Amino acid sequence: MGRDRWSRRYAVEDCRVVNITKLKQEGYLEGISVVQSEILLQYSREIMVSEYEEYDYPIKLESTPCFFGGRRWWFICTKNPDGVYCGNRVGRLYLPPNARYYSCRHCHNLTYTSCRKSHDLDSIYRLMTRFGVYKNRYK
Repeated sequence: MGRDRWSRRYAVEDCRVVNITKLKQEGYLEGISVVQSEILLQYSREIMVSEYEEYDYPIKLESTPCFFGGRRWWFICTKNPDGVYCGNRVGRLYLPPNARYYSCRHCHNLTYTSCRKSHDLDSIYRLMTRFGVYKNRYK
């Protein structure tokens, strides 16, 4: 889908996603220590036709106890695109187009498609308000 003409932000729906809940459901987290651990993320990214970059780096995992028993797993976001340590506890890591590393949506400055759609009529409402056709109730 890509970016809208008025927005420089990618949507999470445009990205590749690593979801901790799906990893747990598929059994990848069985036998991992309870408090803190890490997994190795390995993938390749096409940079040009028939040219690939290989990536291989650890992602920290952390678990927290649930109120009625069991544990909930989290990724610890390692770095944002500027290379600065983030440290947020998140359930999903995203890889936008042209990005190199998986990070949380805050580090990649991602939005949701539904948020874009909710602002589609904003410019029309502003024009209608200016000409007195539409009265903004929230002013």
